[in-house]
Amino acid sequence: MPSQKRRRPRGVVDTSVLVAGITGFKSAEIAARSPSATLIRQWVDRDTFTWLVTEEILSEYKAVLARLGVRRNVIGALIKIQPRQSGRIVRIPEVGGLHHRYERRAA
Repeated sequence: MPSQKRRRPRGVVDTSVLVAGITGFKSAEIAARSPSATLIRQWVDRDTFTWLVTEEILSEYKAVLARLGVRRNVIGALIKIQPRQSGRIVRIPEVGGLHHRYERRAA
């Protein structure tokens, strides 16, 4: 029986999770109590999941982080480390357009 390949987790990180995660980087005390900081830190350190993004999502991240006063170099570093995998992410509306799912499509 052939062994099955284990699929790597993938997902879209909500902007509020990203903001809370970045806040957790300021202090080890906060990071220890913040699941968002743990998620982001594990991704940065160990690349634990595939972070799916679209240009629209990146724009939202940049706008919200800038509005909250996050330094431009931190925002730039975050955007730069986003994985650039082949194919594009397509947003597919669900539940009458209120929710979306994302799929990677071949380029």
